[in-house]
Amino acid sequence: MAPKSWTHSYGADVTVLPGQTTQVTLGDSGATLTGRIRFESPPAEGEKLSLRGSLYNVLPPPPGGLSGEEARAYYQTPEGKAITRQAKTFVVNISDDGSWNVDSIPPGTYRITVRASKPGASSLENPPVATGTAQVVVPQAATPQTQISMDEVVLRPNSK
Repeated sequence: MAPKSWTHSYGADVTVLPGQTTQVTLGDSGATLTGRIRFESPPAEGEKLSLRGSLYNVLPPPPGGLSGEEARAYYQTPEGKAITRQAKTFVVNISDDGSWNVDSIPPGTYRITVRASKPGASSLENPPVATGTAQVVVPQAATPQTQISMDEVVLRPNSK
């Protein structure tokens, strides 16, 4: 992860009352998403790449027709701040074989983004050599037993 970045983990409101024990179960909510990545143009033989994936919910856009300055001002309004508070980002665990998973994803529409970079390089110093995205909808009735298998996320070379 990049410095000063963060990811979301599904949370729950907890009320603790004086003199009482409160039990909290973390995780075990929402669906488990699984999939595979594939390179459109495989890396050269022996070339090692670092894969980073994130899953984030798709938020409603600001009202149409706003300039950049007006959009920034909109996100400072109570309505804009409410939308911003809905933003969630989850880390996607990618295995050496290209399979990936992420669990406890609450209902909503999400986009997965996977980036392939040279090892040890930060995204600021060395942009990804390939990226891929896909979208998925987690239904309202999703439970921890809900397994959603997504199509491949194809990593396409970035233009230089």
